[in-house]
Amino acid sequence: MQKIEYQTIEYSEANKRLSDKLFNEPGTYFLNGKWGSGKSTFFEKTAKDHNIKFVEFNIWAQDSRGSLYGIVWRKLHKKLFYLTILLFLFVGLLISLVKFFPIEDGKLSILIAALFAISMFSKYFLPNPDNLYLWLLNKFSNFPPSLKNIAFDYYPNTWFGAAYLKKEKKKQTIVVFDDFDRADEKKQNQAYVIFNLLQNNKNISVLFIGDYLKISKANDSFIRKIIDEVIDLPIELDSKEIWTDFFRQLSLLTPLSEEDIDKDLIDLFIIEERNLRDRKQFTNYVNYELFTLRLYDKVNLNQKLLLIYLYVFHYERYLKIKSGKLKLLTSNGESQAINNIISKLLINENSVAPMFPKPFDYNGNNLKNYFMHQNPNNFGLTEARRIILEEKQKLSELIIMPEHTDFRQFVMAILNSGNPDSTKELKNILEEQAKILFRENKEGIILQDIINSMIKLDSPKILMDSQGYKDINYKNRELLFQETISHFVNNRTLTDISRQILLIKKEIVGQTEKYNFDTNYINEQNVDDYITLIGHFWSKIFKKNKITKPSRKIIFLKKWCDYSYENVAKMCEPLAKSEIKNESTDDRTTFLLHYLSYKNLWYCFKQWDNSIWGIIDELSPSQFIEFWTSQSIFHTSLSNNKISYTVKNKMHPGLTTEEDTQIAKFRIEKYISKHNESLKKNNIYIKVSNDTDQYPYIEAD
Repeated sequence: MQKIEYQTIEYSEANKRLSDKLFNEPGTYFLNGKWGSGKSTFFEKTAKDHNIKFVEFNIWAQDSRGSLYGIVWRKLHKKLFYLTILLFLFVGLLISLVKFFPIEDGKLSILIAALFAISMFSKYFLPNPDNLYLWLLNKFSNFPPSLKNIAFDYYPNTWFGAAYLKKEKKKQTIVVFDDFDRADEKKQNQAYVIFNLLQNNKNISVLFIGDYLKISKANDSFIRKIIDEVIDLPIELDSKEIWTDFFRQLSLLTPLSEEDIDKDLIDLFIIEERNLRDRKQFTNYVNYELFTLRLYDKVNLNQKLLLIYLYVFHYERYLKIKSGKLKLLTSNGESQAINNIISKLLINENSVAPMFPKPFDYNGNNLKNYFMHQNPNNFGLTEARRIILEEKQKLSELIIMPEHTDFRQFVMAILNSGNPDSTKELKNILEEQAKILFRENKEGIILQDIINSMIKLDSPKILMDSQGYKDINYKNRELLFQETISHFVNNRTLTDISRQILLIKKEIVGQTEKYNFDTNYINEQNVDDYITLIGHFWSKIFKKNKITKPSRKIIFLKKWCDYSYENVAKMCEPLAKSEIKNESTDDRTTFLLHYLSYKNLWYCFKQWDNSIWGIIDELSPSQFIEFWTSQSIFHTSLSNNKISYTVKNKMHPGLTTEEDTQIAKFRIEKYISKHNESLKKNNIYIKVSNDTDQYPYIEAD
């Protein structure tokens, strides 16, 4: 499993400089750096790479009941210490063997009394252990010159001295006091005492490790008097360097490029001086959330990284965000720099463009992806890309699903991408698959999204200013338009996608047939109504596709293209009343209303002959309501989820007469009487009397 690895930072030159100083200039040094900045790791690597023998005392981590003097004594003089232990064990062993050396009762009592006296004497008259350890350290630190001392001091230039130094140089002892700044004042004072005892030994260099500014003795300059040099950590361990390296690694493992990483987010790590120890802790959480839970391509990585950061380093803020108090959090006055970044990265009030992965949103269904220790199962970028590129069957299934939020979000992000070069291949595959599915007259939310993207006009102004209408989507529109015509010819069901294609085509036809783009004048200026010109266009389409029956033309123009009855009447002649009665019952209302519009009989009830009323009487209840609603005869009300239709006593006086109204009421009452059971079965309630004087009407559309 991929994850961000902690790679040892390369600072070999700095290692060598420290090594040379400790070897060639024995003295007292202070390796300076804040807690967690990598001081100990830096020195340990130096010691390993350059074979430095060192004795480490972590005086902050030692047991508070222990004596630092004793610890130093035991570590510096291990052989002597263990020899003493062996001596006591040997004496104990001899005593345990008393059964082999019979002792009379009187002599045993004397032995016990003597041991008791020795213990009391050591307790009350001998120096305490600290003093004993100090005495030992002092004596052994000032021990007569050894062979090593002689080689250093008297014979460094002789063959013997040079050979010995070459052999022993790598064994020079470095006494290290780690976490010096974190120890209490008592431990620090003990370390100073030990330092005074060791500084005369030319075989030992002393290295304090800690934060120089935090040491309790720093204020009276004592620390500056006893050390020879303060050594700062190499620049490679600076916050900026270690986090730049972290985000570089992250960009190699995730879809987030280095350029996509929010600069303010990176600055947050640097402003708060997050160090090497922080990086290790943060990396563990990042590896778990992004790679163990596989969220690396399911979330907005800038937002996810910020929430991990808050979880690790600002837990109270994280809890407030989790409880829905994001805006409240960002409005308070504390730590404004962090609050500004939180506001910038987590609040997406002005974001309307589709984004994938979906960003953090309280109103969305994706918060599970962003809060810690969850286990989401939504689509990720990698899986979505793989499906598009490799799994055509799965892709088809997703495209025609009624809804699929994650994958749809991904598709919309591709279709609206501001970087078409990076998404061109995916977009082409989606469009080709959409063409295949549309040819099969399939439906689906995602399919509709893709088709809409393929046929959309940039704007009406671009259409009007262009020479013709061959914009970037021209070929797609023409292809899909022909497929739509083919669906109609083959009696396929009208889908929302086909309707949208025809809607765009209507907009284009309305402009291109009306205007001559070369002259900017209306085509055939002797034609009073440009709808007639549009009718010419559709006549050519009907002829090309061998659509000859008037009924088919009417259905296409009204039901498929959604022209008003008034405009359909200008483009197409009606069926005869006898033909209407012979047509499918589902379409009789359409044909009848078209007939009335063509004959200018809309609202003119008293001019309708018996053949018209005969057709009306045979309409189904839903068709009956549709028909009379088009004639503005009903006042509609909703009560207890039940729709009631009330026949108006008065209609618009400019359109109908009182006689028209009475004829309509009579015919409706007659229909109710004849189809009462059918109306009840269809949950349709019609009242013939009402006192309303409203005059709303519906145009012949």
